[in-house]
Amino acid sequence: MRVKDIMNRTVVVAFPETEVTNIARLMARYGIGCVIIVNKLRNIIGIVTEQDVMNVVARQEDPRKLKAMDIMVTDVTTIDEDKTVGEAAQIMIENKIKKLPVVWKKEIKGIVTSTDIMIAHTKAPKKVELLIRSKGADQGLVDKDFAYLNLVC
Repeated sequence: MRVKDIMNRTVVVAFPETEVTNIARLMARYGIGCVIIVNKLRNIIGIVTEQDVMNVVARQEDPRKLKAMDIMVTDVTTIDEDKTVGEAAQIMIENKIKKLPVVWKKEIKGIVTSTDIMIAHTKAPKKVELLIRSKGADQGLVDKDFAYLNLVC
């Protein structure tokens, strides 16, 4: 199974100048856990997750005074749409992330989340399990990583 088979094709994006309050509103309105930050050419330059927004609140900062560029992660891990679901799971495990923008030739095509992988896993559990286990063995991942995926997804 390929990433393009399970990804969400609708991706909510914002510009780096967007206020954090508006990022939070987008997340609430669309029931999503992240907003992809793009430049004027629509290239990915960052990602803001719900955790980033919660950290603003926890630090008692004023989200009206902060922009996406102030809290976004700029080293965004992405995946090609033709990669396998097992490869996506492995990338998430290795990078300890739950959201993975899908790109093709630097263009945003969608996003795959740990929830998407869990749903794919329940539809084809043996296939995904074998992919994860075989890739994990190749990369030296231990069984606890596989268990972590099963719990987090």
